Amino acid sequence: MNKDELLQMWAPSESVWSRWAKPVLFAHWNAQIHRPPGPLAEPLPGVDWSPLADGTTVIVTDLPGVMGVRIGMSLAAKGYRPVPLYNAVPAPWGASRAVVDATSILNALVEGAEALRDAQLPHNAPPAFLLDADRRWGDETPDAGAFDNRSVSFPTDFPSGRFLLEQGIKRALLVQLGDTAPQADLVHTLRLWQKEGIELLKQSLQPPTQVQPLHVGQPSILSWIFFRARMLLRLQRNPLGGFGGMIYAERAGG
Repeated sequence: MNKDELLQMWAPSESVWSRWAKPVLFAHWNAQIHRPPGPLAEPLPGVDWSPLADGTTVIVTDLPGVMGVRIGMSLAAKGYRPVPLYNAVPAPWGASRAVVDATSILNALVEGAEALRDAQLPHNAPPAFLLDADRRWGDETPDAGAFDNRSVSFPTDFPSGRFLLEQGIKRALLVQLGDTAPQADLVHTLRLWQKEGIELLKQSLQPPTQVQPLHVGQPSILSWIFFRARMLLRLQRNPLGGFGGMIYAERAGG
């Protein structure tokens, strides 16, 4: 298996949702270094809370690390097409550590690839977009020698509300670990969907709750411009796509 075949398993060309799948992690897969494809090592978590995959609901999972991939695999077993939106580059050789553990996410994607292919989802299966809840912060404050691969999500990373409606989708379910407000970068996507007529719902996994209505207030244009500028200044764009760059110690002046 090569990188293109791995990406094809997660983003088959016949699926209308594959155009939004991020190829960043797949492009950095190295069969000599990362985990090879194979059977799932552990049973998948239950997703009894998920609605029927009848084509009227889109799911957005904003869950930390590998948990998001595994929930995505469980949703695939129920008829949803998991669409990976992971945009962080794994740490290269020589980095002391990565701020965001993208390698574990990549390994989970590889591990689940064959099971996803064998699920033989129909080309019109509704999407479940997978985000890493740790994308903006990682596990520690970046310092010299670390690989800063923090990332951010933009509305352009998702289909528009109008496109969703054209596909027969009427509602969107946001799945998070806790019962918290949507992350600041995701708020703008959800707000646009809401404005275009998509009903918003939310689901907490810890503690598990019933699906609840979600209303996203109107952020000001200035706050959005400030947020976008601040995030882009803080983040390290990778020349090969996605986010990730080394942090070097400042040279002493003299």
